[in-house]
Amino acid sequence: MSLYTAAGALKSLAPWTWMGDDQVFGVKDPESGSVGYCTVMGNLGEHFALGVALGSAGLAGLDGVRGMRKPDVAELLLSQTMLQASFEDRAELEREDLEVTKQLGLKFRGPKAWFLFRSYRPGFLPWFVTGAEARFLAVAIRQTHIVAQTLKEEPDALEPPRPDAYLVRVHEPGGDESAWRDEWLEPSPSLDEAAAAISLPDVPVDPQLADLARDKPKLRSGVWEVDVNPILAPVGGRDERPSIPLQLLVVHHESGVVLEMDMKSLDDYVAGFREHFVQVLDKLGQMPEQLLFANRRTEMVFAPIAAALQIPLERSRKLPGVQQIRRTLARFLEVGPGRQMG
Repeated sequence: MSLYTAAGALKSLAPWTWMGDDQVFGVKDPESGSVGYCTVMGNLGEHFALGVALGSAGLAGLDGVRGMRKPDVAELLLSQTMLQASFEDRAELEREDLEVTKQLGLKFRGPKAWFLFRSYRPGFLPWFVTGAEARFLAVAIRQTHIVAQTLKEEPDALEPPRPDAYLVRVHEPGGDESAWRDEWLEPSPSLDEAAAAISLPDVPVDPQLADLARDKPKLRSGVWEVDVNPILAPVGGRDERPSIPLQLLVVHHESGVVLEMDMKSLDDYVAGFREHFVQVLDKLGQMPEQLLFANRRTEMVFAPIAAALQIPLERSRKLPGVQQIRRTLARFLEVGPGRQMG
């Protein structure tokens, strides 16, 4: 109940009317000792929420989202480590959310009046919060209420005294619920290290794989487009937290014919897609004259293989074959129950 009480007080305060989502501060979890970095959303009048990015990895993911020109939902789900409390229409809640609301005897009416609490983890769809997550989210909401009131009177209160420092609310050991103090702390590990850890894994190519691909002569068959991207096709059992797979597309550039498709989890996609590509070469008995790619993730997967097989690899702003296939797939894929953003 304390989570709903804290969320109700925050909604009444409506800090998004004077705060922007670029004003970030920390709250140290009294239970775990980790820091959640809070950002108030809703200044544009669309999505009213509090996001609590968890640790340096969460903060790096938050910074990554700000760097996107046009944020992509699937890409967001690969980078976010966050708890979120948002205010939604009733239609956005799942059966489980409504049951909790009913059990607590709470009633809401009108647009953006219902409380929704979600946990974000890289490579997974948003999911219901655990007990520990709910407790920390309630703490973070209450501390946001305090910081927001300070910022209303002192708009520069979050200006750091030194580079890379964030104002962090820290609970006094042994103190009562009101015993909190401000500290200026740098993320640990550094934000750069955290960003590197969640972005692109460094996986060396298996030398035996390259040898296998070179073993048989293959017909050269023009330019191929290759693409590795997340796809909103949730994987998981009924009661499991659904994961977001990464999809490999290999398309013949001139004809638009799909040569191969594959899906892997975030844990094993680099080595998995390399191995699968070599299998495709063997199955088709063909070798591309050139590979075209459009993003850094695809380059990381294919660069070692292309170098070993002496296939020119070139970045291209447009991959018409891949883009057409993705548009077609998008029309058939929709997110299932319990799996929406927010």
